[in-house]
Amino acid sequence: ATYCVGGGNELRNIDVVRRVCAVIQERFEGSTGLRDRFPGCPAATGGSVEALIRLVRDRPGHDRRYAVDGTKAAEQVGFVPEITFESGLEATVDWYLENDSWWRAVLDGSYREWIALHDADQEPRGRESPDDRDGRP
Repeated sequence: ATYCVGGGNELRNIDVVRRVCAVIQERFEGSTGLRDRFPGCPAATGGSVEALIRLVRDRPGHDRRYAVDGTKAAEQVGFVPEITFESGLEATVDWYLENDSWWRAVLDGSYREWIALHDADQEPRGRESPDDRDGRP
């Protein structure tokens, strides 16, 4: 059987965003190094990261929350998440704070150069005809 497993966290999207902001705020309050590295962040100057949130109209049909029930997986196969939502979120924020060269390359578009360099030896994807696949699905 295939399970869609959740971590028992029914949170609205805006609540997740606010928690991300709170973790960032906590990290900046505890680190002068972060304040020096990211002087443009509101948290670096004592401001509120949450002030950056801009509410926009949702896409039609967009989920406002994700409510995956992991009870069946827990009861039938003993699944218990090893990482809590909170600790996973904190680890994710920490990764982004420690790897700003990665996300800065995404923001300025320079990541495309890396992809072009590393993808040059790859065959184009999604352009094969059924006859080109040698029986592959």
